[in-house]
Amino acid sequence: MWKEVKASDKPQVIEFLLPENVLPNYLRLDLGTNPANESITLSDMKIEYLDKKIDINSTSFFETYFINNPCIIIEDKATGLIKTKKENDFYDPFFNSGENLKYELQKIFK
Repeated sequence: MWKEVKASDKPQVIEFLLPENVLPNYLRLDLGTNPANESITLSDMKIEYLDKKIDINSTSFFETYFINNPCIIIEDKATGLIKTKKENDFYDPFFNSGENLKYELQKIFK
């Protein structure tokens, strides 16, 4: 699923509603294609399913649940500040979910 988000200095809520009976076990968060958007702050994330949820703050986002690619520099884990950059003339900053998030997703979908 894709959601277009315009750059802003204000916090934004980005919500994805999955179709019924679609239960993901992997997430990839792409941070755009515009190298002019150098810095981004990731504050928190919430994944909900029925009455269960996973709350992810900025520190656990980086240390526990997601893995960044070389186009991302983590400036401050506590505040969620990251910078994006070209890597070998390639610009595609993204995060992949790791095994810990896969495990937590499987738990809430049971």
